[in-house]
Amino acid sequence: MSSITRLIAVVCILCMTFTAQAQIELGVIGGINGTSVEFDPGNKVNPNSRLDFGAGAVANFPIEGVFSIHAQAMYLRKGTNYRVENVPGEIEAVLSAIEVPVFARFTFDAGNVHPYIMAGPSVAFTMNAEQTADFIASADEDISDDVKSIDLSWGAGLGFAFPVGDGGTKIFLQGTFLRGITDIKEDDSDFADSIYTRGVQAMAGVTFPIGGGGGGDSMDEMEDEE
Repeated sequence: MSSITRLIAVVCILCMTFTAQAQIELGVIGGINGTSVEFDPGNKVNPNSRLDFGAGAVANFPIEGVFSIHAQAMYLRKGTNYRVENVPGEIEAVLSAIEVPVFARFTFDAGNVHPYIMAGPSVAFTMNAEQTADFIASADEDISDDVKSIDLSWGAGLGFAFPVGDGGTKIFLQGTFLRGITDIKEDDSDFADSIYTRGVQAMAGVTFPIGGGGGGDSMDEMEDEE
């Protein structure tokens, strides 16, 4: 069983468990992914950031009061456009990955908007990696064997959720930052430098309440209890 299959199985079990015990929020998310990499020591490499896209699923599992666990499973394209000293041109390196951040989240009530902050670890499962040199015709190169299949990061984010109607549906805007903490270069890679990913996402989405015996908004239910 592959790592991705194991992860999907664990997520499904968690979803079923939480759905049976409390109302969770499930939805979709998508937007812009600003990405780059850091080369260490990087003396001869000049990386630039690039804009790409990302989309996937999002879930919020209430724990106690304002505290919840926020999880996402997104398809992201990330990488960099970089130049190497004494090489006449730019090289584009792009990784396609399934990014799964699992954040501790604190949501607050500000009337018609629910701001939230979150932070925690993230794991990315690289599906493939390619690089293209703009100074060589038909120079697409598969570099999947040069990068590790798993990339670990720490992340943090800020968001704003807006309730829609009385059924618990919400639309949200969210910004997150991910900083890779593992060298994604394989030991036998042709790359000389260590490589760490960096990413800033600007996302939007919608969530729907699932389970928990009702469709009311959890923040409103907390206020009613008070």
